[in-house]
Amino acid sequence: MPPPAQARQVEKNSILASVIGKAGAVCTLLGLSLVVFTYRRSLTPLYGSVPTELHLNKVVWIACIIGSFAPTVSISYAAFAAGVLLCLMPNSAYWAAVYTGRMGDPVWGPVVVHIMVLLPVLALGVAIVKALQVSVALHDYQCLHISVSPSSPQTRTKTSSNQSLMRLILLPLIPMLVSTILQPPTLPKPLGEPYLHPAYPLRIISSVRSSYSGVVLVGEVLPPIGDKPALGAVHSLRYLRAGHSLLGGAWIGEAAILGRHDSDPVGLDEAGEPVGDSMYHAFMLQDAARLFEREGGKKRENALVIGLGTGVAASSLIRSNVSTTIVEIDPAVYEAARRFFAFPEPGPGKVFIKDARTWVREHRRERESATRLGDQAGHADETEPNMFDIVLHDVFTGGTMPSHVFTQQFWNDTKALMSSDGILAVNFAGQLDSEPARAIIMTLLSTFDTCRAFCDEVSPDEQAKSEFHNWVFFCSPSSALLTLRAPRSSDYFGSVQRAQILNTLQQREFDLKSLTEDILEEQRDQYILTDARNPLGKWQEKEALSHWRIMREVFPNAVWETY
Repeated sequence: MPPPAQARQVEKNSILASVIGKAGAVCTLLGLSLVVFTYRRSLTPLYGSVPTELHLNKVVWIACIIGSFAPTVSISYAAFAAGVLLCLMPNSAYWAAVYTGRMGDPVWGPVVVHIMVLLPVLALGVAIVKALQVSVALHDYQCLHISVSPSSPQTRTKTSSNQSLMRLILLPLIPMLVSTILQPPTLPKPLGEPYLHPAYPLRIISSVRSSYSGVVLVGEVLPPIGDKPALGAVHSLRYLRAGHSLLGGAWIGEAAILGRHDSDPVGLDEAGEPVGDSMYHAFMLQDAARLFEREGGKKRENALVIGLGTGVAASSLIRSNVSTTIVEIDPAVYEAARRFFAFPEPGPGKVFIKDARTWVREHRRERESATRLGDQAGHADETEPNMFDIVLHDVFTGGTMPSHVFTQQFWNDTKALMSSDGILAVNFAGQLDSEPARAIIMTLLSTFDTCRAFCDEVSPDEQAKSEFHNWVFFCSPSSALLTLRAPRSSDYFGSVQRAQILNTLQQREFDLKSLTEDILEEQRDQYILTDARNPLGKWQEKEALSHWRIMREVFPNAVWETY
């Protein structure tokens, strides 16, 4: 038997090796989690969140199974291979997503990228964890053998142990460190100066990182320049992009002033460049909220805008001298609207960069508290805050909508902030006969007394509800019929497009009864979205895939691949 001092040293080395081996395994697993998170964020601008995540978990599980059941690998070689793959990952993930995206399949395209780029890294990482556990077990066995074998030199054991411990400490950290340093082959963020595409008349004037959207970008599709061919069917257009979602677009250059009156100039961005009408009719449809009459002909004075985008509809409210409160979750979106889309300053205390669900709930509590205090003091009229006469709700992003701001509880909180004859305008992009649309409409009708629907297409027929369109649902707490007044020239702000849309509102209406009557009475409750039961996120997956395909046709590949 070895002397007691040697036995204690062997036991100490064994415990230390076991601790370090387990710590190395934990560090490797944490590094792999960071790799998956970074990889997913890198794919979102090219594929969107739903296509990216649709089969991601399956690929992760397959990688874990491969790494677990594969033969034990050399830690040195596996860590080196993982480090090389991670060095290549920013470029390989980007280019694999670019080329598979051009194939136009949002289901199998991401799967191919996952298998090519992510699966080998995860499989190697899990194999390293397995090898670490085997190495620790082997080290324990060797220490046990030494402790009972008096012929084994202590110095050789200590040297071998130290080398093994250093390997256990350093090698698992290599993949994690590499993955945090390397950047993808995209534009720097923030963008120091405008970027002009080398092959197309495409200019990026702003690109910043966003904790909410991943990337928020402002780009311009320019007229043909020199030998650069036209980029798609339209040009002279500025667009706002968050991830893979287009939040809005406006005409620029000569296109911004076409068909306008000199007495009604267009807005100017921070550089003094003219910014014209929106490329999307849906924002003009939301303008119709100003045309719904109030009891006694009173003017609508206070508005709440949930989801800003480029600020088209909110700008109309402000220009109409309506006190407008903005709730936008992404500060980069608000900044882009102010700098590049001529969105005016709403005024002090009118902008809240916050999740709408939280803001609405808190604001309702504040108002109810103020009302109680007013009642107790005997002068409720002096303390009750002004109610909102108009609420614009547009949180559509990239084929999906945040489901927590479509529940019955959220609409009840919103309704509590509205005047008795207030107007709520909810934007929805997709098929009207889809499960998400039915759920949103039925939930709105369970909360508000009256709702009407309008389409971005004139004279929508029965077939239109099965096609992808922008729809705006107008609802009110009032049981009275929602009555539209005739638009006036002052409602147009010099915009021919706005005039054309507001003057054809009656032709754009779709009767919701034809949709709700198809739902059986016993099925109606399943469409009411609540905090406890909200399948909207799952139902939107099909819509998101369709939206991805549509948007790939709206703009050419270069627009999506440059960010």
